[in-house]
Amino acid sequence: MFLRAIEREDMEGIYNATSPNPVTNDQFMKRLRHVLHRPWAPPTPAWLVHIGCFLMRTEPVLALTGRRGVPRRFMERGFSFKFPELDEALHDLFGGKAWVRDG
Repeated sequence: MFLRAIEREDMEGIYNATSPNPVTNDQFMKRLRHVLHRPWAPPTPAWLVHIGCFLMRTEPVLALTGRRGVPRRFMERGFSFKFPELDEALHDLFGGKAWVRDG
């Protein structure tokens, strides 16, 4: 996505660099913990999120409420996603150890 945006002069403005199939943070963390063989972890209290976001100079609302953004402008320009699903991306990142399924 980033290379395409840099290389193509017709791509100007704001683009969402996301998967065309967004998942919730809960779904993402559950799958990532499974892939990395990590145990269950309790949710982070909101007050800790506020402190962390202050230190990282970002908005806590992004972590606490989330956004289900999709890469509409990339899709309109015919961008082809190599790994449009989370499971496929994790599988690629972790070399076969990451093939996880819902359920």
